[in-house]
Amino acid sequence: MRPATTSETPKFDAPDADFVVLPTPPAIARAAPGALDAQLKPLLQPGEFGDKTAKPIDYAVYIPRGFGVQTTDVRLWSSEQPGANFVQPLQTVLTQDLRTAYLESTGLARDQARTATSLVPAIAVSTPAPGGGRERMLVRSVVPLLSAYILLMSLLLSGNWILQGLVEERSNKLIETVLACISPDELLYGKLAGTVAVGLTMVLVWGLCATGAAVATQGAVGAFLQAALAPLASPWIILVMLYFFLAGYLMVSMILLAIGAMSDSMRDAQSYLTPVLLVIAMPFTVVAQGVLSNSGATAIKILTWIPIYTPFTMLARLGSGVSTMEIVGSGVLLAVFIGIEFVLLARVFRASLLNAGQKPNLAALARLMQRTPA
Repeated sequence: MRPATTSETPKFDAPDADFVVLPTPPAIARAAPGALDAQLKPLLQPGEFGDKTAKPIDYAVYIPRGFGVQTTDVRLWSSEQPGANFVQPLQTVLTQDLRTAYLESTGLARDQARTATSLVPAIAVSTPAPGGGRERMLVRSVVPLLSAYILLMSLLLSGNWILQGLVEERSNKLIETVLACISPDELLYGKLAGTVAVGLTMVLVWGLCATGAAVATQGAVGAFLQAALAPLASPWIILVMLYFFLAGYLMVSMILLAIGAMSDSMRDAQSYLTPVLLVIAMPFTVVAQGVLSNSGATAIKILTWIPIYTPFTMLARLGSGVSTMEIVGSGVLLAVFIGIEFVLLARVFRASLLNAGQKPNLAALARLMQRTPA
């Protein structure tokens, strides 16, 4: 490699040897096998024989002259517990020599015997290319999972805005002035439109940032982002994601508006909001883990058909493949649920706007849902 080096190339530093083979002392070389224990003890444990300055040897190995033909016994002495980094290579070499000797005894030439013991299979391992197989599915699930997470997080953020605005209007009696100019339905739909517009604007900004990063970033990060955004190349997937995202936003925003209409203070609103958000967000971790680990398919499919969980579950599953019939069926069921929700919670919204000081229980809430608008 010297011709390829430059003046800045550092000099090669040979690594320290794991072991150094020492010459056999003449007394030990002439000793009978039975006398080796006594001969080796002063070398293995010199301190016990009065020599405090001598460094003990680590190992001593005795391989009989007829090893592999007349005997297979080998002796090993160690100054302490022998390490695997020495015993395993020693065993590998001796095993190869033993097999070579055995094959020679069957009539093979020594070179042929050594070749036979050194044969190893050449295993060609085929794995999916980067971005393929299970890895590809996981990468493609990033954007759908992220959209479900963004839906959840944006609802948590906008939920406080909705409640705070509506509660302040009720507590400051501004709601009466507003209702003098517009109808309760117009107020309801206006707040829904504004909330959804703010949420979609946040998502659009985040999506544009991610797309810009995928286009501008090079290397492994750019390849990952491009693979993650691959599902968005299909207009069908984009429409499905927009539908379930918008439906989920409308569904939860309607619940939040009804809570705000019934609350005289943020403390009252939080007492309603906390259990509602807990019920909505509780299965999200299960869905995300199920999609990433490809487990819990039955539970995830069941959650897909529960309307309050349909938007989050369906968004999370789009990267792993969902049948068209399941998408259409769950989408229709969600639309019917939102329609019924709008009718019932709109009645609660209208009846509760001016009812200050009254905190309805479940029975009163059910009665409000049964009222028809005047």
